[in-house]
Amino acid sequence: MLEVKYDPEWDPTPKEGTLTVSEKDIEAISALVKYISDDAFDHFHGSRLEFREKSLEFLAHIQRVGGIVARLRPNSTIGQEDVIAIYLLMRFIGYNVFDVFGDPPGHRGKSFELQELERPIDAILAKLMNPGAPDFEGFFWREPFPLAVDEVHPKLLEEIGNRQVRMLQVDLSYQSEEFYLGSLEMAFDDDTGKVCGVFRLNANGSDFIAGPAWIETKADVNDVIQTFADALPVDEFFALMQGEDEPAHKVA
Repeated sequence: MLEVKYDPEWDPTPKEGTLTVSEKDIEAISALVKYISDDAFDHFHGSRLEFREKSLEFLAHIQRVGGIVARLRPNSTIGQEDVIAIYLLMRFIGYNVFDVFGDPPGHRGKSFELQELERPIDAILAKLMNPGAPDFEGFFWREPFPLAVDEVHPKLLEEIGNRQVRMLQVDLSYQSEEFYLGSLEMAFDDDTGKVCGVFRLNANGSDFIAGPAWIETKADVNDVIQTFADALPVDEFFALMQGEDEPAHKVA
């Protein structure tokens, strides 16, 4: 899991002067806090990720922002530290928090409802904060972690057959670390020096599947991930995100 730290040299900073929030702003923040308190998680395991819980870090973010909302009044001022706390909650949600699990096995994603609750908070932060450093153009990923066989996508299982492989999974984001795309599952065949990968991306509640495909393995797993990421059909994925014609790789 990525640790969420605030860096004023890169992250957005609260604007100078008096910052105020409206009744609508307070209602939007309160609605998000209530939803994630009840229905969203950052720790999960099991073949269908049926065991879910909230980490102490997630609970601390919820408690901090919940306390801020409780003391706010319409058109009241909000302190810069409180603005940063809301921003950090949103970053944590972007990195680590999901509310859709296990269909197909191992899948996790963000529901349309959660995404809609996040939108007004993004608008509030845009009003209260100066932009941070420009986002890097490309892919971000977290540290790869072992993947259990019962969590592997059926297409990848079919492709590797009875080969003896090492399974790894990595979570991917695009352009901004907050923009979670989905996961890349990789099967490393050390005997042949090749690795097979399948992308499982979340688009409006559906799985977008790209692969499986084999490439030559690299000494550095990050080079393997980058090679797969460079081949990802991003345009097709975003067409699906925007509700356009469904791409050929889409699997319901």
